[in-house]
Amino acid sequence: MKRNCLVVALVMFLVLSFTLPNLKTVICQGSVEENVFEAFKAIVDAERSGGDVSSLTNELNAAMDLINQAQDKGDDSHLQEALIKLENIITSAVTVTQKAAVDNQTHLMFLALYVGVFGVSCFLAYRYVPIVFWNLWIIVKKSWRVWAAHR
Repeated sequence: MKRNCLVVALVMFLVLSFTLPNLKTVICQGSVEENVFEAFKAIVDAERSGGDVSSLTNELNAAMDLINQAQDKGDDSHLQEALIKLENIITSAVTVTQKAAVDNQTHLMFLALYVGVFGVSCFLAYRYVPIVFWNLWIIVKKSWRVWAAHR
């Protein structure tokens, strides 16, 4: 009876020792895919908000290359490095989105300022250009004499 329990325990240990690394790889692959999708979604959101995402896309491409190398070689160090890069992309995308929001708000304020200055300039031109023009006309033409035309 004791021997049967040991044999069953040994068989279970061997079965689990062969399947657990595979389960770890599957779980890790799912985690990597989820992180890639999250990073891509974060980049798309940052781009939609008007941010500059060129550095983020370059970093995502580098992470994808690391993932491919990890899958080809079966190396977990490349996979861990790719996961770190993906997390950095996600956090950087939030910063890029916030910076884009600030830039858009600043652009809108300057646009409102330019429209206001243009409106005031148009009003001043409408109001004072004719007066200035006729005053200059009088200054330039004051010595002219007008003679009646004879028929």
